[in-house]
Order: sequence, then structure tokens, then C-alpha cells
Amino acid sequence: MKVAVGKLAQRNAGWDERQTLKVLREQSPHAAGYRHICHLLDDFVVDGPHGSHTCLVTEAMGATAFDLFRCVSSALPLFLVKRISKHILLALQYMHECDIVHTDLKGDNISMNGAPPPIYPQSTKLQENELLDATFKLSDMGSANKMSIRFAPLIQPEDLRSPEVILGAEWDTKADIWNFGCLMYEFLRGTSLFNPYARIKESRLNRYQNHLAQMVGLLGDFPSNLLDRAKDAQDYFDEKGQLVHGAGQYKITLEDLLSGTSSKLEDVLLTADFLSQTLTIDPEKRWSASRLLQHPWLKGVV
Repeated sequence: MKVAVGKLAQRNAGWDERQTLKVLREQSPHAAGYRHICHLLDDFVVDGPHGSHTCLVTEAMGATAFDLFRCVSSALPLFLVKRISKHILLALQYMHECDIVHTDLKGDNISMNGAPPPIYPQSTKLQENELLDATFKLSDMGSANKMSIRFAPLIQPEDLRSPEVILGAEWDTKADIWNFGCLMYEFLRGTSLFNPYARIKESRLNRYQNHLAQMVGLLGDFPSNLLDRAKDAQDYFDEKGQLVHGAGQYKITLEDLLSGTSSKLEDVLLTADFLSQTLTIDPEKRWSASRLLQHPWLKGVV
């Protein structure tokens, strides 16, 4: 059960999450992604000495993906990342069809249904068959935005933040896809894809300049159509679309980064291709959840 503080209820923020959960519960129960959403079971309001508190009762869930990540203290196995990817893409497909953007994809917002949570400091070791049988669900809609009312000017965990959000351009459901790609890379490699604070003193870049320089070094130049509609683009790029600060400081490919895994070369190349479709700088060319579900990297994953 989630209990909102009184101030949230007064500002109707708690009710926004309730309405989001109600839309997801009621709009299309037969959709493929419906079972991969942690759904609202009940809601009510409790009056207390500090105001009214919105209470949201959702399905009880087990361990989160972040719990699993902490258990192994390293990268998750490829079969597990593929299963998480398939289930979360189904959840995003459904959310986006409902015109809702999650905006806050991270490991502790992905929960397992069918396994107990690990108990710290001792780790619970889950067997491979348990992981193959588990259903992963997307939870915590407290930061979700309806496409018709995108009230949040800044969204997403900082190191998972999409380029359009950093530059102050209008964002949509494709922001979730970028966030998803960064997170799946983190699960695969056991480390963040982008780190806005890495080498920040020696590079003399601020965290935004550093983050954008890392993106350019990995994925190439920013397209002019994105820079033209981004209100903060002039703070980071010149009139030719080149970085003002940090150009050339980073240069690597996804294949290079993924080659450090124990996967076979063909798996590395296919994984890199899958992730590259989620990490396309231009959100208009970034693949949707529906299209990603058809990628050969997910062939045979249930």
C-alpha cells in the first residue's frame, strides 16, 4: 500500500497517480502488456491531523530487478535480461497505447511476480528455473505523465535521461525507450552506460556537457531537426551542430562496450543492434516498444 503525504493529496498529485492506474486497469484488460503492469486493486482516502492522505493498494510483488542486480553484484545473465526486456517492452507498449509515459524506468520499478524478495545482508539465490518462470511487471506510476498533460519539465533518472529531455525539447513516449535501453545495458554490463559525473574535474565540463559529449562519442552527431526544436540547444551546440565543449573527448562503440561480456560474437552484435534502436539520438527515428518486440534479439523469449 502506498500512502501519499497530505500535501500531495492537496495538490491532487496522489489522485493523478490513482487516475493513471485506473486507466491502465480499465482501458484494455486483454492487451498483451496488461499482465506486465502492477495494477491498482483499491484506493481510498484517510483524513489525519496533517490533511487527507490518498492510499493506493496495488498487487503484492516479490523481488525487484534491482534486488537481483545486487544479489549477483555484477551483470545479469543474458537470458534474464532478455526476459526482463520482453516483459517491460510489453508493459510500455500497453502504457503508450494508453497515451501514458512512465518517465521513471529503473531497477526498483521492475518487480518479479512469483519469487520472494532477497533478504539482506544475506542474498537469496534464485534458481534459473524460477527466473524463467517469473513474470516481470512495471510498477510505480507516481511520475507517469499523460501525453495530453505532460506536466513535468524534467523527467527520468539523470544517467538514464534522454537527449531531448536534457536539451529542453518536447518529449513523448520515445523518452521511455531511451531510458529502457540505458537500463538494459546496465543490466547486461553491470555498469551505467552514461555517467554525467565521470572525469568531470579533469575534463572541466559540467554534468550536462559531459553527458552530451558521451552521447556524441558513442552514438554520433545530434541531428539538426532535434537541435532546432530544443530550447537549450544553443547552450551546448554551435550553429553547425557541433559540441561547444567536450567534442572528441569520448569515442567508443556499443560493440566495443559489449565485447567485455562472456557472450559469443554473434550475440554481441545482435545485442548491440537491438540497443542501438533504443539509443537513437533522434527520437523520431528511435524504435517504438511494438517494433522492438519484433527484433530478432527477442526471438523465442517468453
